[in-house]
Amino acid sequence: MFSHLKGHCWKRNFHLWLHCVDLYVQPQLDVTPIVMITFDLWMSRSQHDNFSLIINFLLVDWKPHHVTIGLFEANDIMGMGLAKQLEAMLEKFGLTSKVLCYVKDN
Repeated sequence: MFSHLKGHCWKRNFHLWLHCVDLYVQPQLDVTPIVMITFDLWMSRSQHDNFSLIINFLLVDWKPHHVTIGLFEANDIMGMGLAKQLEAMLEKFGLTSKVLCYVKDN
């Protein structure tokens, strides 16, 4: 994951981000019945294909919320490789059966 980024700072911040997602975001995702997915692909200046996965959802108060649950290097930007990465992220957060729609940014 992001092999082109060096140093312990990235790893430390990534683990902090994962802890925050587990502590604050996952409980909200657990209670929402429907989510919308936005994802984007782009190539960095260092010629690496990157992928972001954003979850958009409404809570009981009907206020819109969104959170990035995935930001990683895409091994394959077309076809099954990308679909498997997307599926793994949705399964990890228990969202597979909650997806109403997908939106791909151009």
